[in-house]
Amino acid sequence: MSTFTPRPPYTQEELAELYPANLQLEQVQILARHGERSPVGPRFGNLGFPTCVIVKTPEGFEPISYRRRIETLGPNDAPLIAEGPNGERDNVCGYGELTDIGRDTTYALGVRLRSLYVDQLDFMPDILENQKIMYIRASPVARATESTQQMFSGMYPGPKREWQRPVIVTRGFADETLFPNDGICKRYGELQRQYAKFLKDKWDKSKEMALLQDRIGKHMPTGKVTLAGHPRLSGVLDTVNSSLAHGPATKLPSEFYEPAVMNALDTIVTNEWFQGFKDNLEYRTLGVGGLAGDVVTRMVKHVEYGRDEAIGKTAAQGVKGQSGYIPKAKRPAIFGLSGTHDTALAGFLASFGAFDDKWPPYTSHIAIELFKVKETYLESIAKSWWKSFPSFPDISRTQLPHNDSIGRVQSSQINDADMSRLDGYYVRIRYNDVPVTVAGCRKPGKHLDGDETFCTLKEFKRISDKFTPKDWKTACAANEGVKGTGKAPEIAGFSDA
Repeated sequence: MSTFTPRPPYTQEELAELYPANLQLEQVQILARHGERSPVGPRFGNLGFPTCVIVKTPEGFEPISYRRRIETLGPNDAPLIAEGPNGERDNVCGYGELTDIGRDTTYALGVRLRSLYVDQLDFMPDILENQKIMYIRASPVARATESTQQMFSGMYPGPKREWQRPVIVTRGFADETLFPNDGICKRYGELQRQYAKFLKDKWDKSKEMALLQDRIGKHMPTGKVTLAGHPRLSGVLDTVNSSLAHGPATKLPSEFYEPAVMNALDTIVTNEWFQGFKDNLEYRTLGVGGLAGDVVTRMVKHVEYGRDEAIGKTAAQGVKGQSGYIPKAKRPAIFGLSGTHDTALAGFLASFGAFDDKWPPYTSHIAIELFKVKETYLESIAKSWWKSFPSFPDISRTQLPHNDSIGRVQSSQINDADMSRLDGYYVRIRYNDVPVTVAGCRKPGKHLDGDETFCTLKEFKRISDKFTPKDWKTACAANEGVKGTGKAPEIAGFSDA
């Protein structure tokens, strides 16, 4: 699948079922794939994308301020101007660049988020006075950052916010864990190659590959279709999906878009890239463990520190840390918006045992929603008020190296009193507007009575803890040369697997 087709807005009946009256929505974190883009590399000749003429800004569309041409190397290393499918030379998209269609679809995602969380649920304010209640982040890849800007602009267009330019947080590639970072994490890259080699024989001899050879083999530069061929099968899928999103002028021969061909491509490539997340603990730890740890930490800090009264919703004063009450400025945002990539979404879902084994379309998104049983706040005050009394220090307190929070502390190392703070809180994942179930949360006592998609925050944290690295960079440098395939599967999505 290339472009995601969103469903209509939830009906009132669907909202009542999805957001039960006995639960209060406390925090939302969105992980979104960027919008439609050009292929990430040259394949099948001169396939151009003349759709990068305009850029969407917070004020709307405006032409770029210069005419861009892309130069390549031709025969005998002679400079050659790249052309689009109809001979266009100006403003042709570069490889992997967000196209204008991609800007449109990510802006539309922001509009849908506003419809749900502002208009229907009244969770976020109609007019955003400042960005303190939002955490906006993107990978350092330009198409992700640009898509994030569009999503935010769709959710809060100019008239609905009291300033124009949002703060988008990015990291350098050396510190980036918002997607599986095989370029920096050498051990993850090694595991990825091991899995590709391990699965090569399985798929090269499969009926699916035989079908591909029959239908598209004649169009391959070598005449042969294999998992690790030239181009790689993942590259074929990338070009098919990119071209399918941008109209007839960019398309490959018709055989590439036959349903059976596209299904075979998706099945093989998805398995090659994401099987490791499903059955190898080290693979998911290095690939998305840092991302999962960040997501869980923000939820746990929200429980610990309370919610800002300025939002106009129910608020808590917060817990007393080692240096007094946590000031409002340090309280976590209630809405996170992160622009990332297909590998992050699929890896995240697979690591929680909730992946549908289909390559995520452009502008796909995951919503991680934190809920509280409505009586929990009052009950927690009754149970823990004495801990905040200055004459009675809590000498049994868990050792907390991360800003006085248990967010990144392994659940097995947290005492019962601190762990009990998470009682009455639930986590629900919606993928492209459909709730999914975390594998280990199906067990009795691990979910909200009557609905397995609402996982207890305690169990969600325990599952995440299993693959959250203590030191990602150190783990990325370990186990070089150790075989990661061919062993008993370490099934994803369970805390005690």
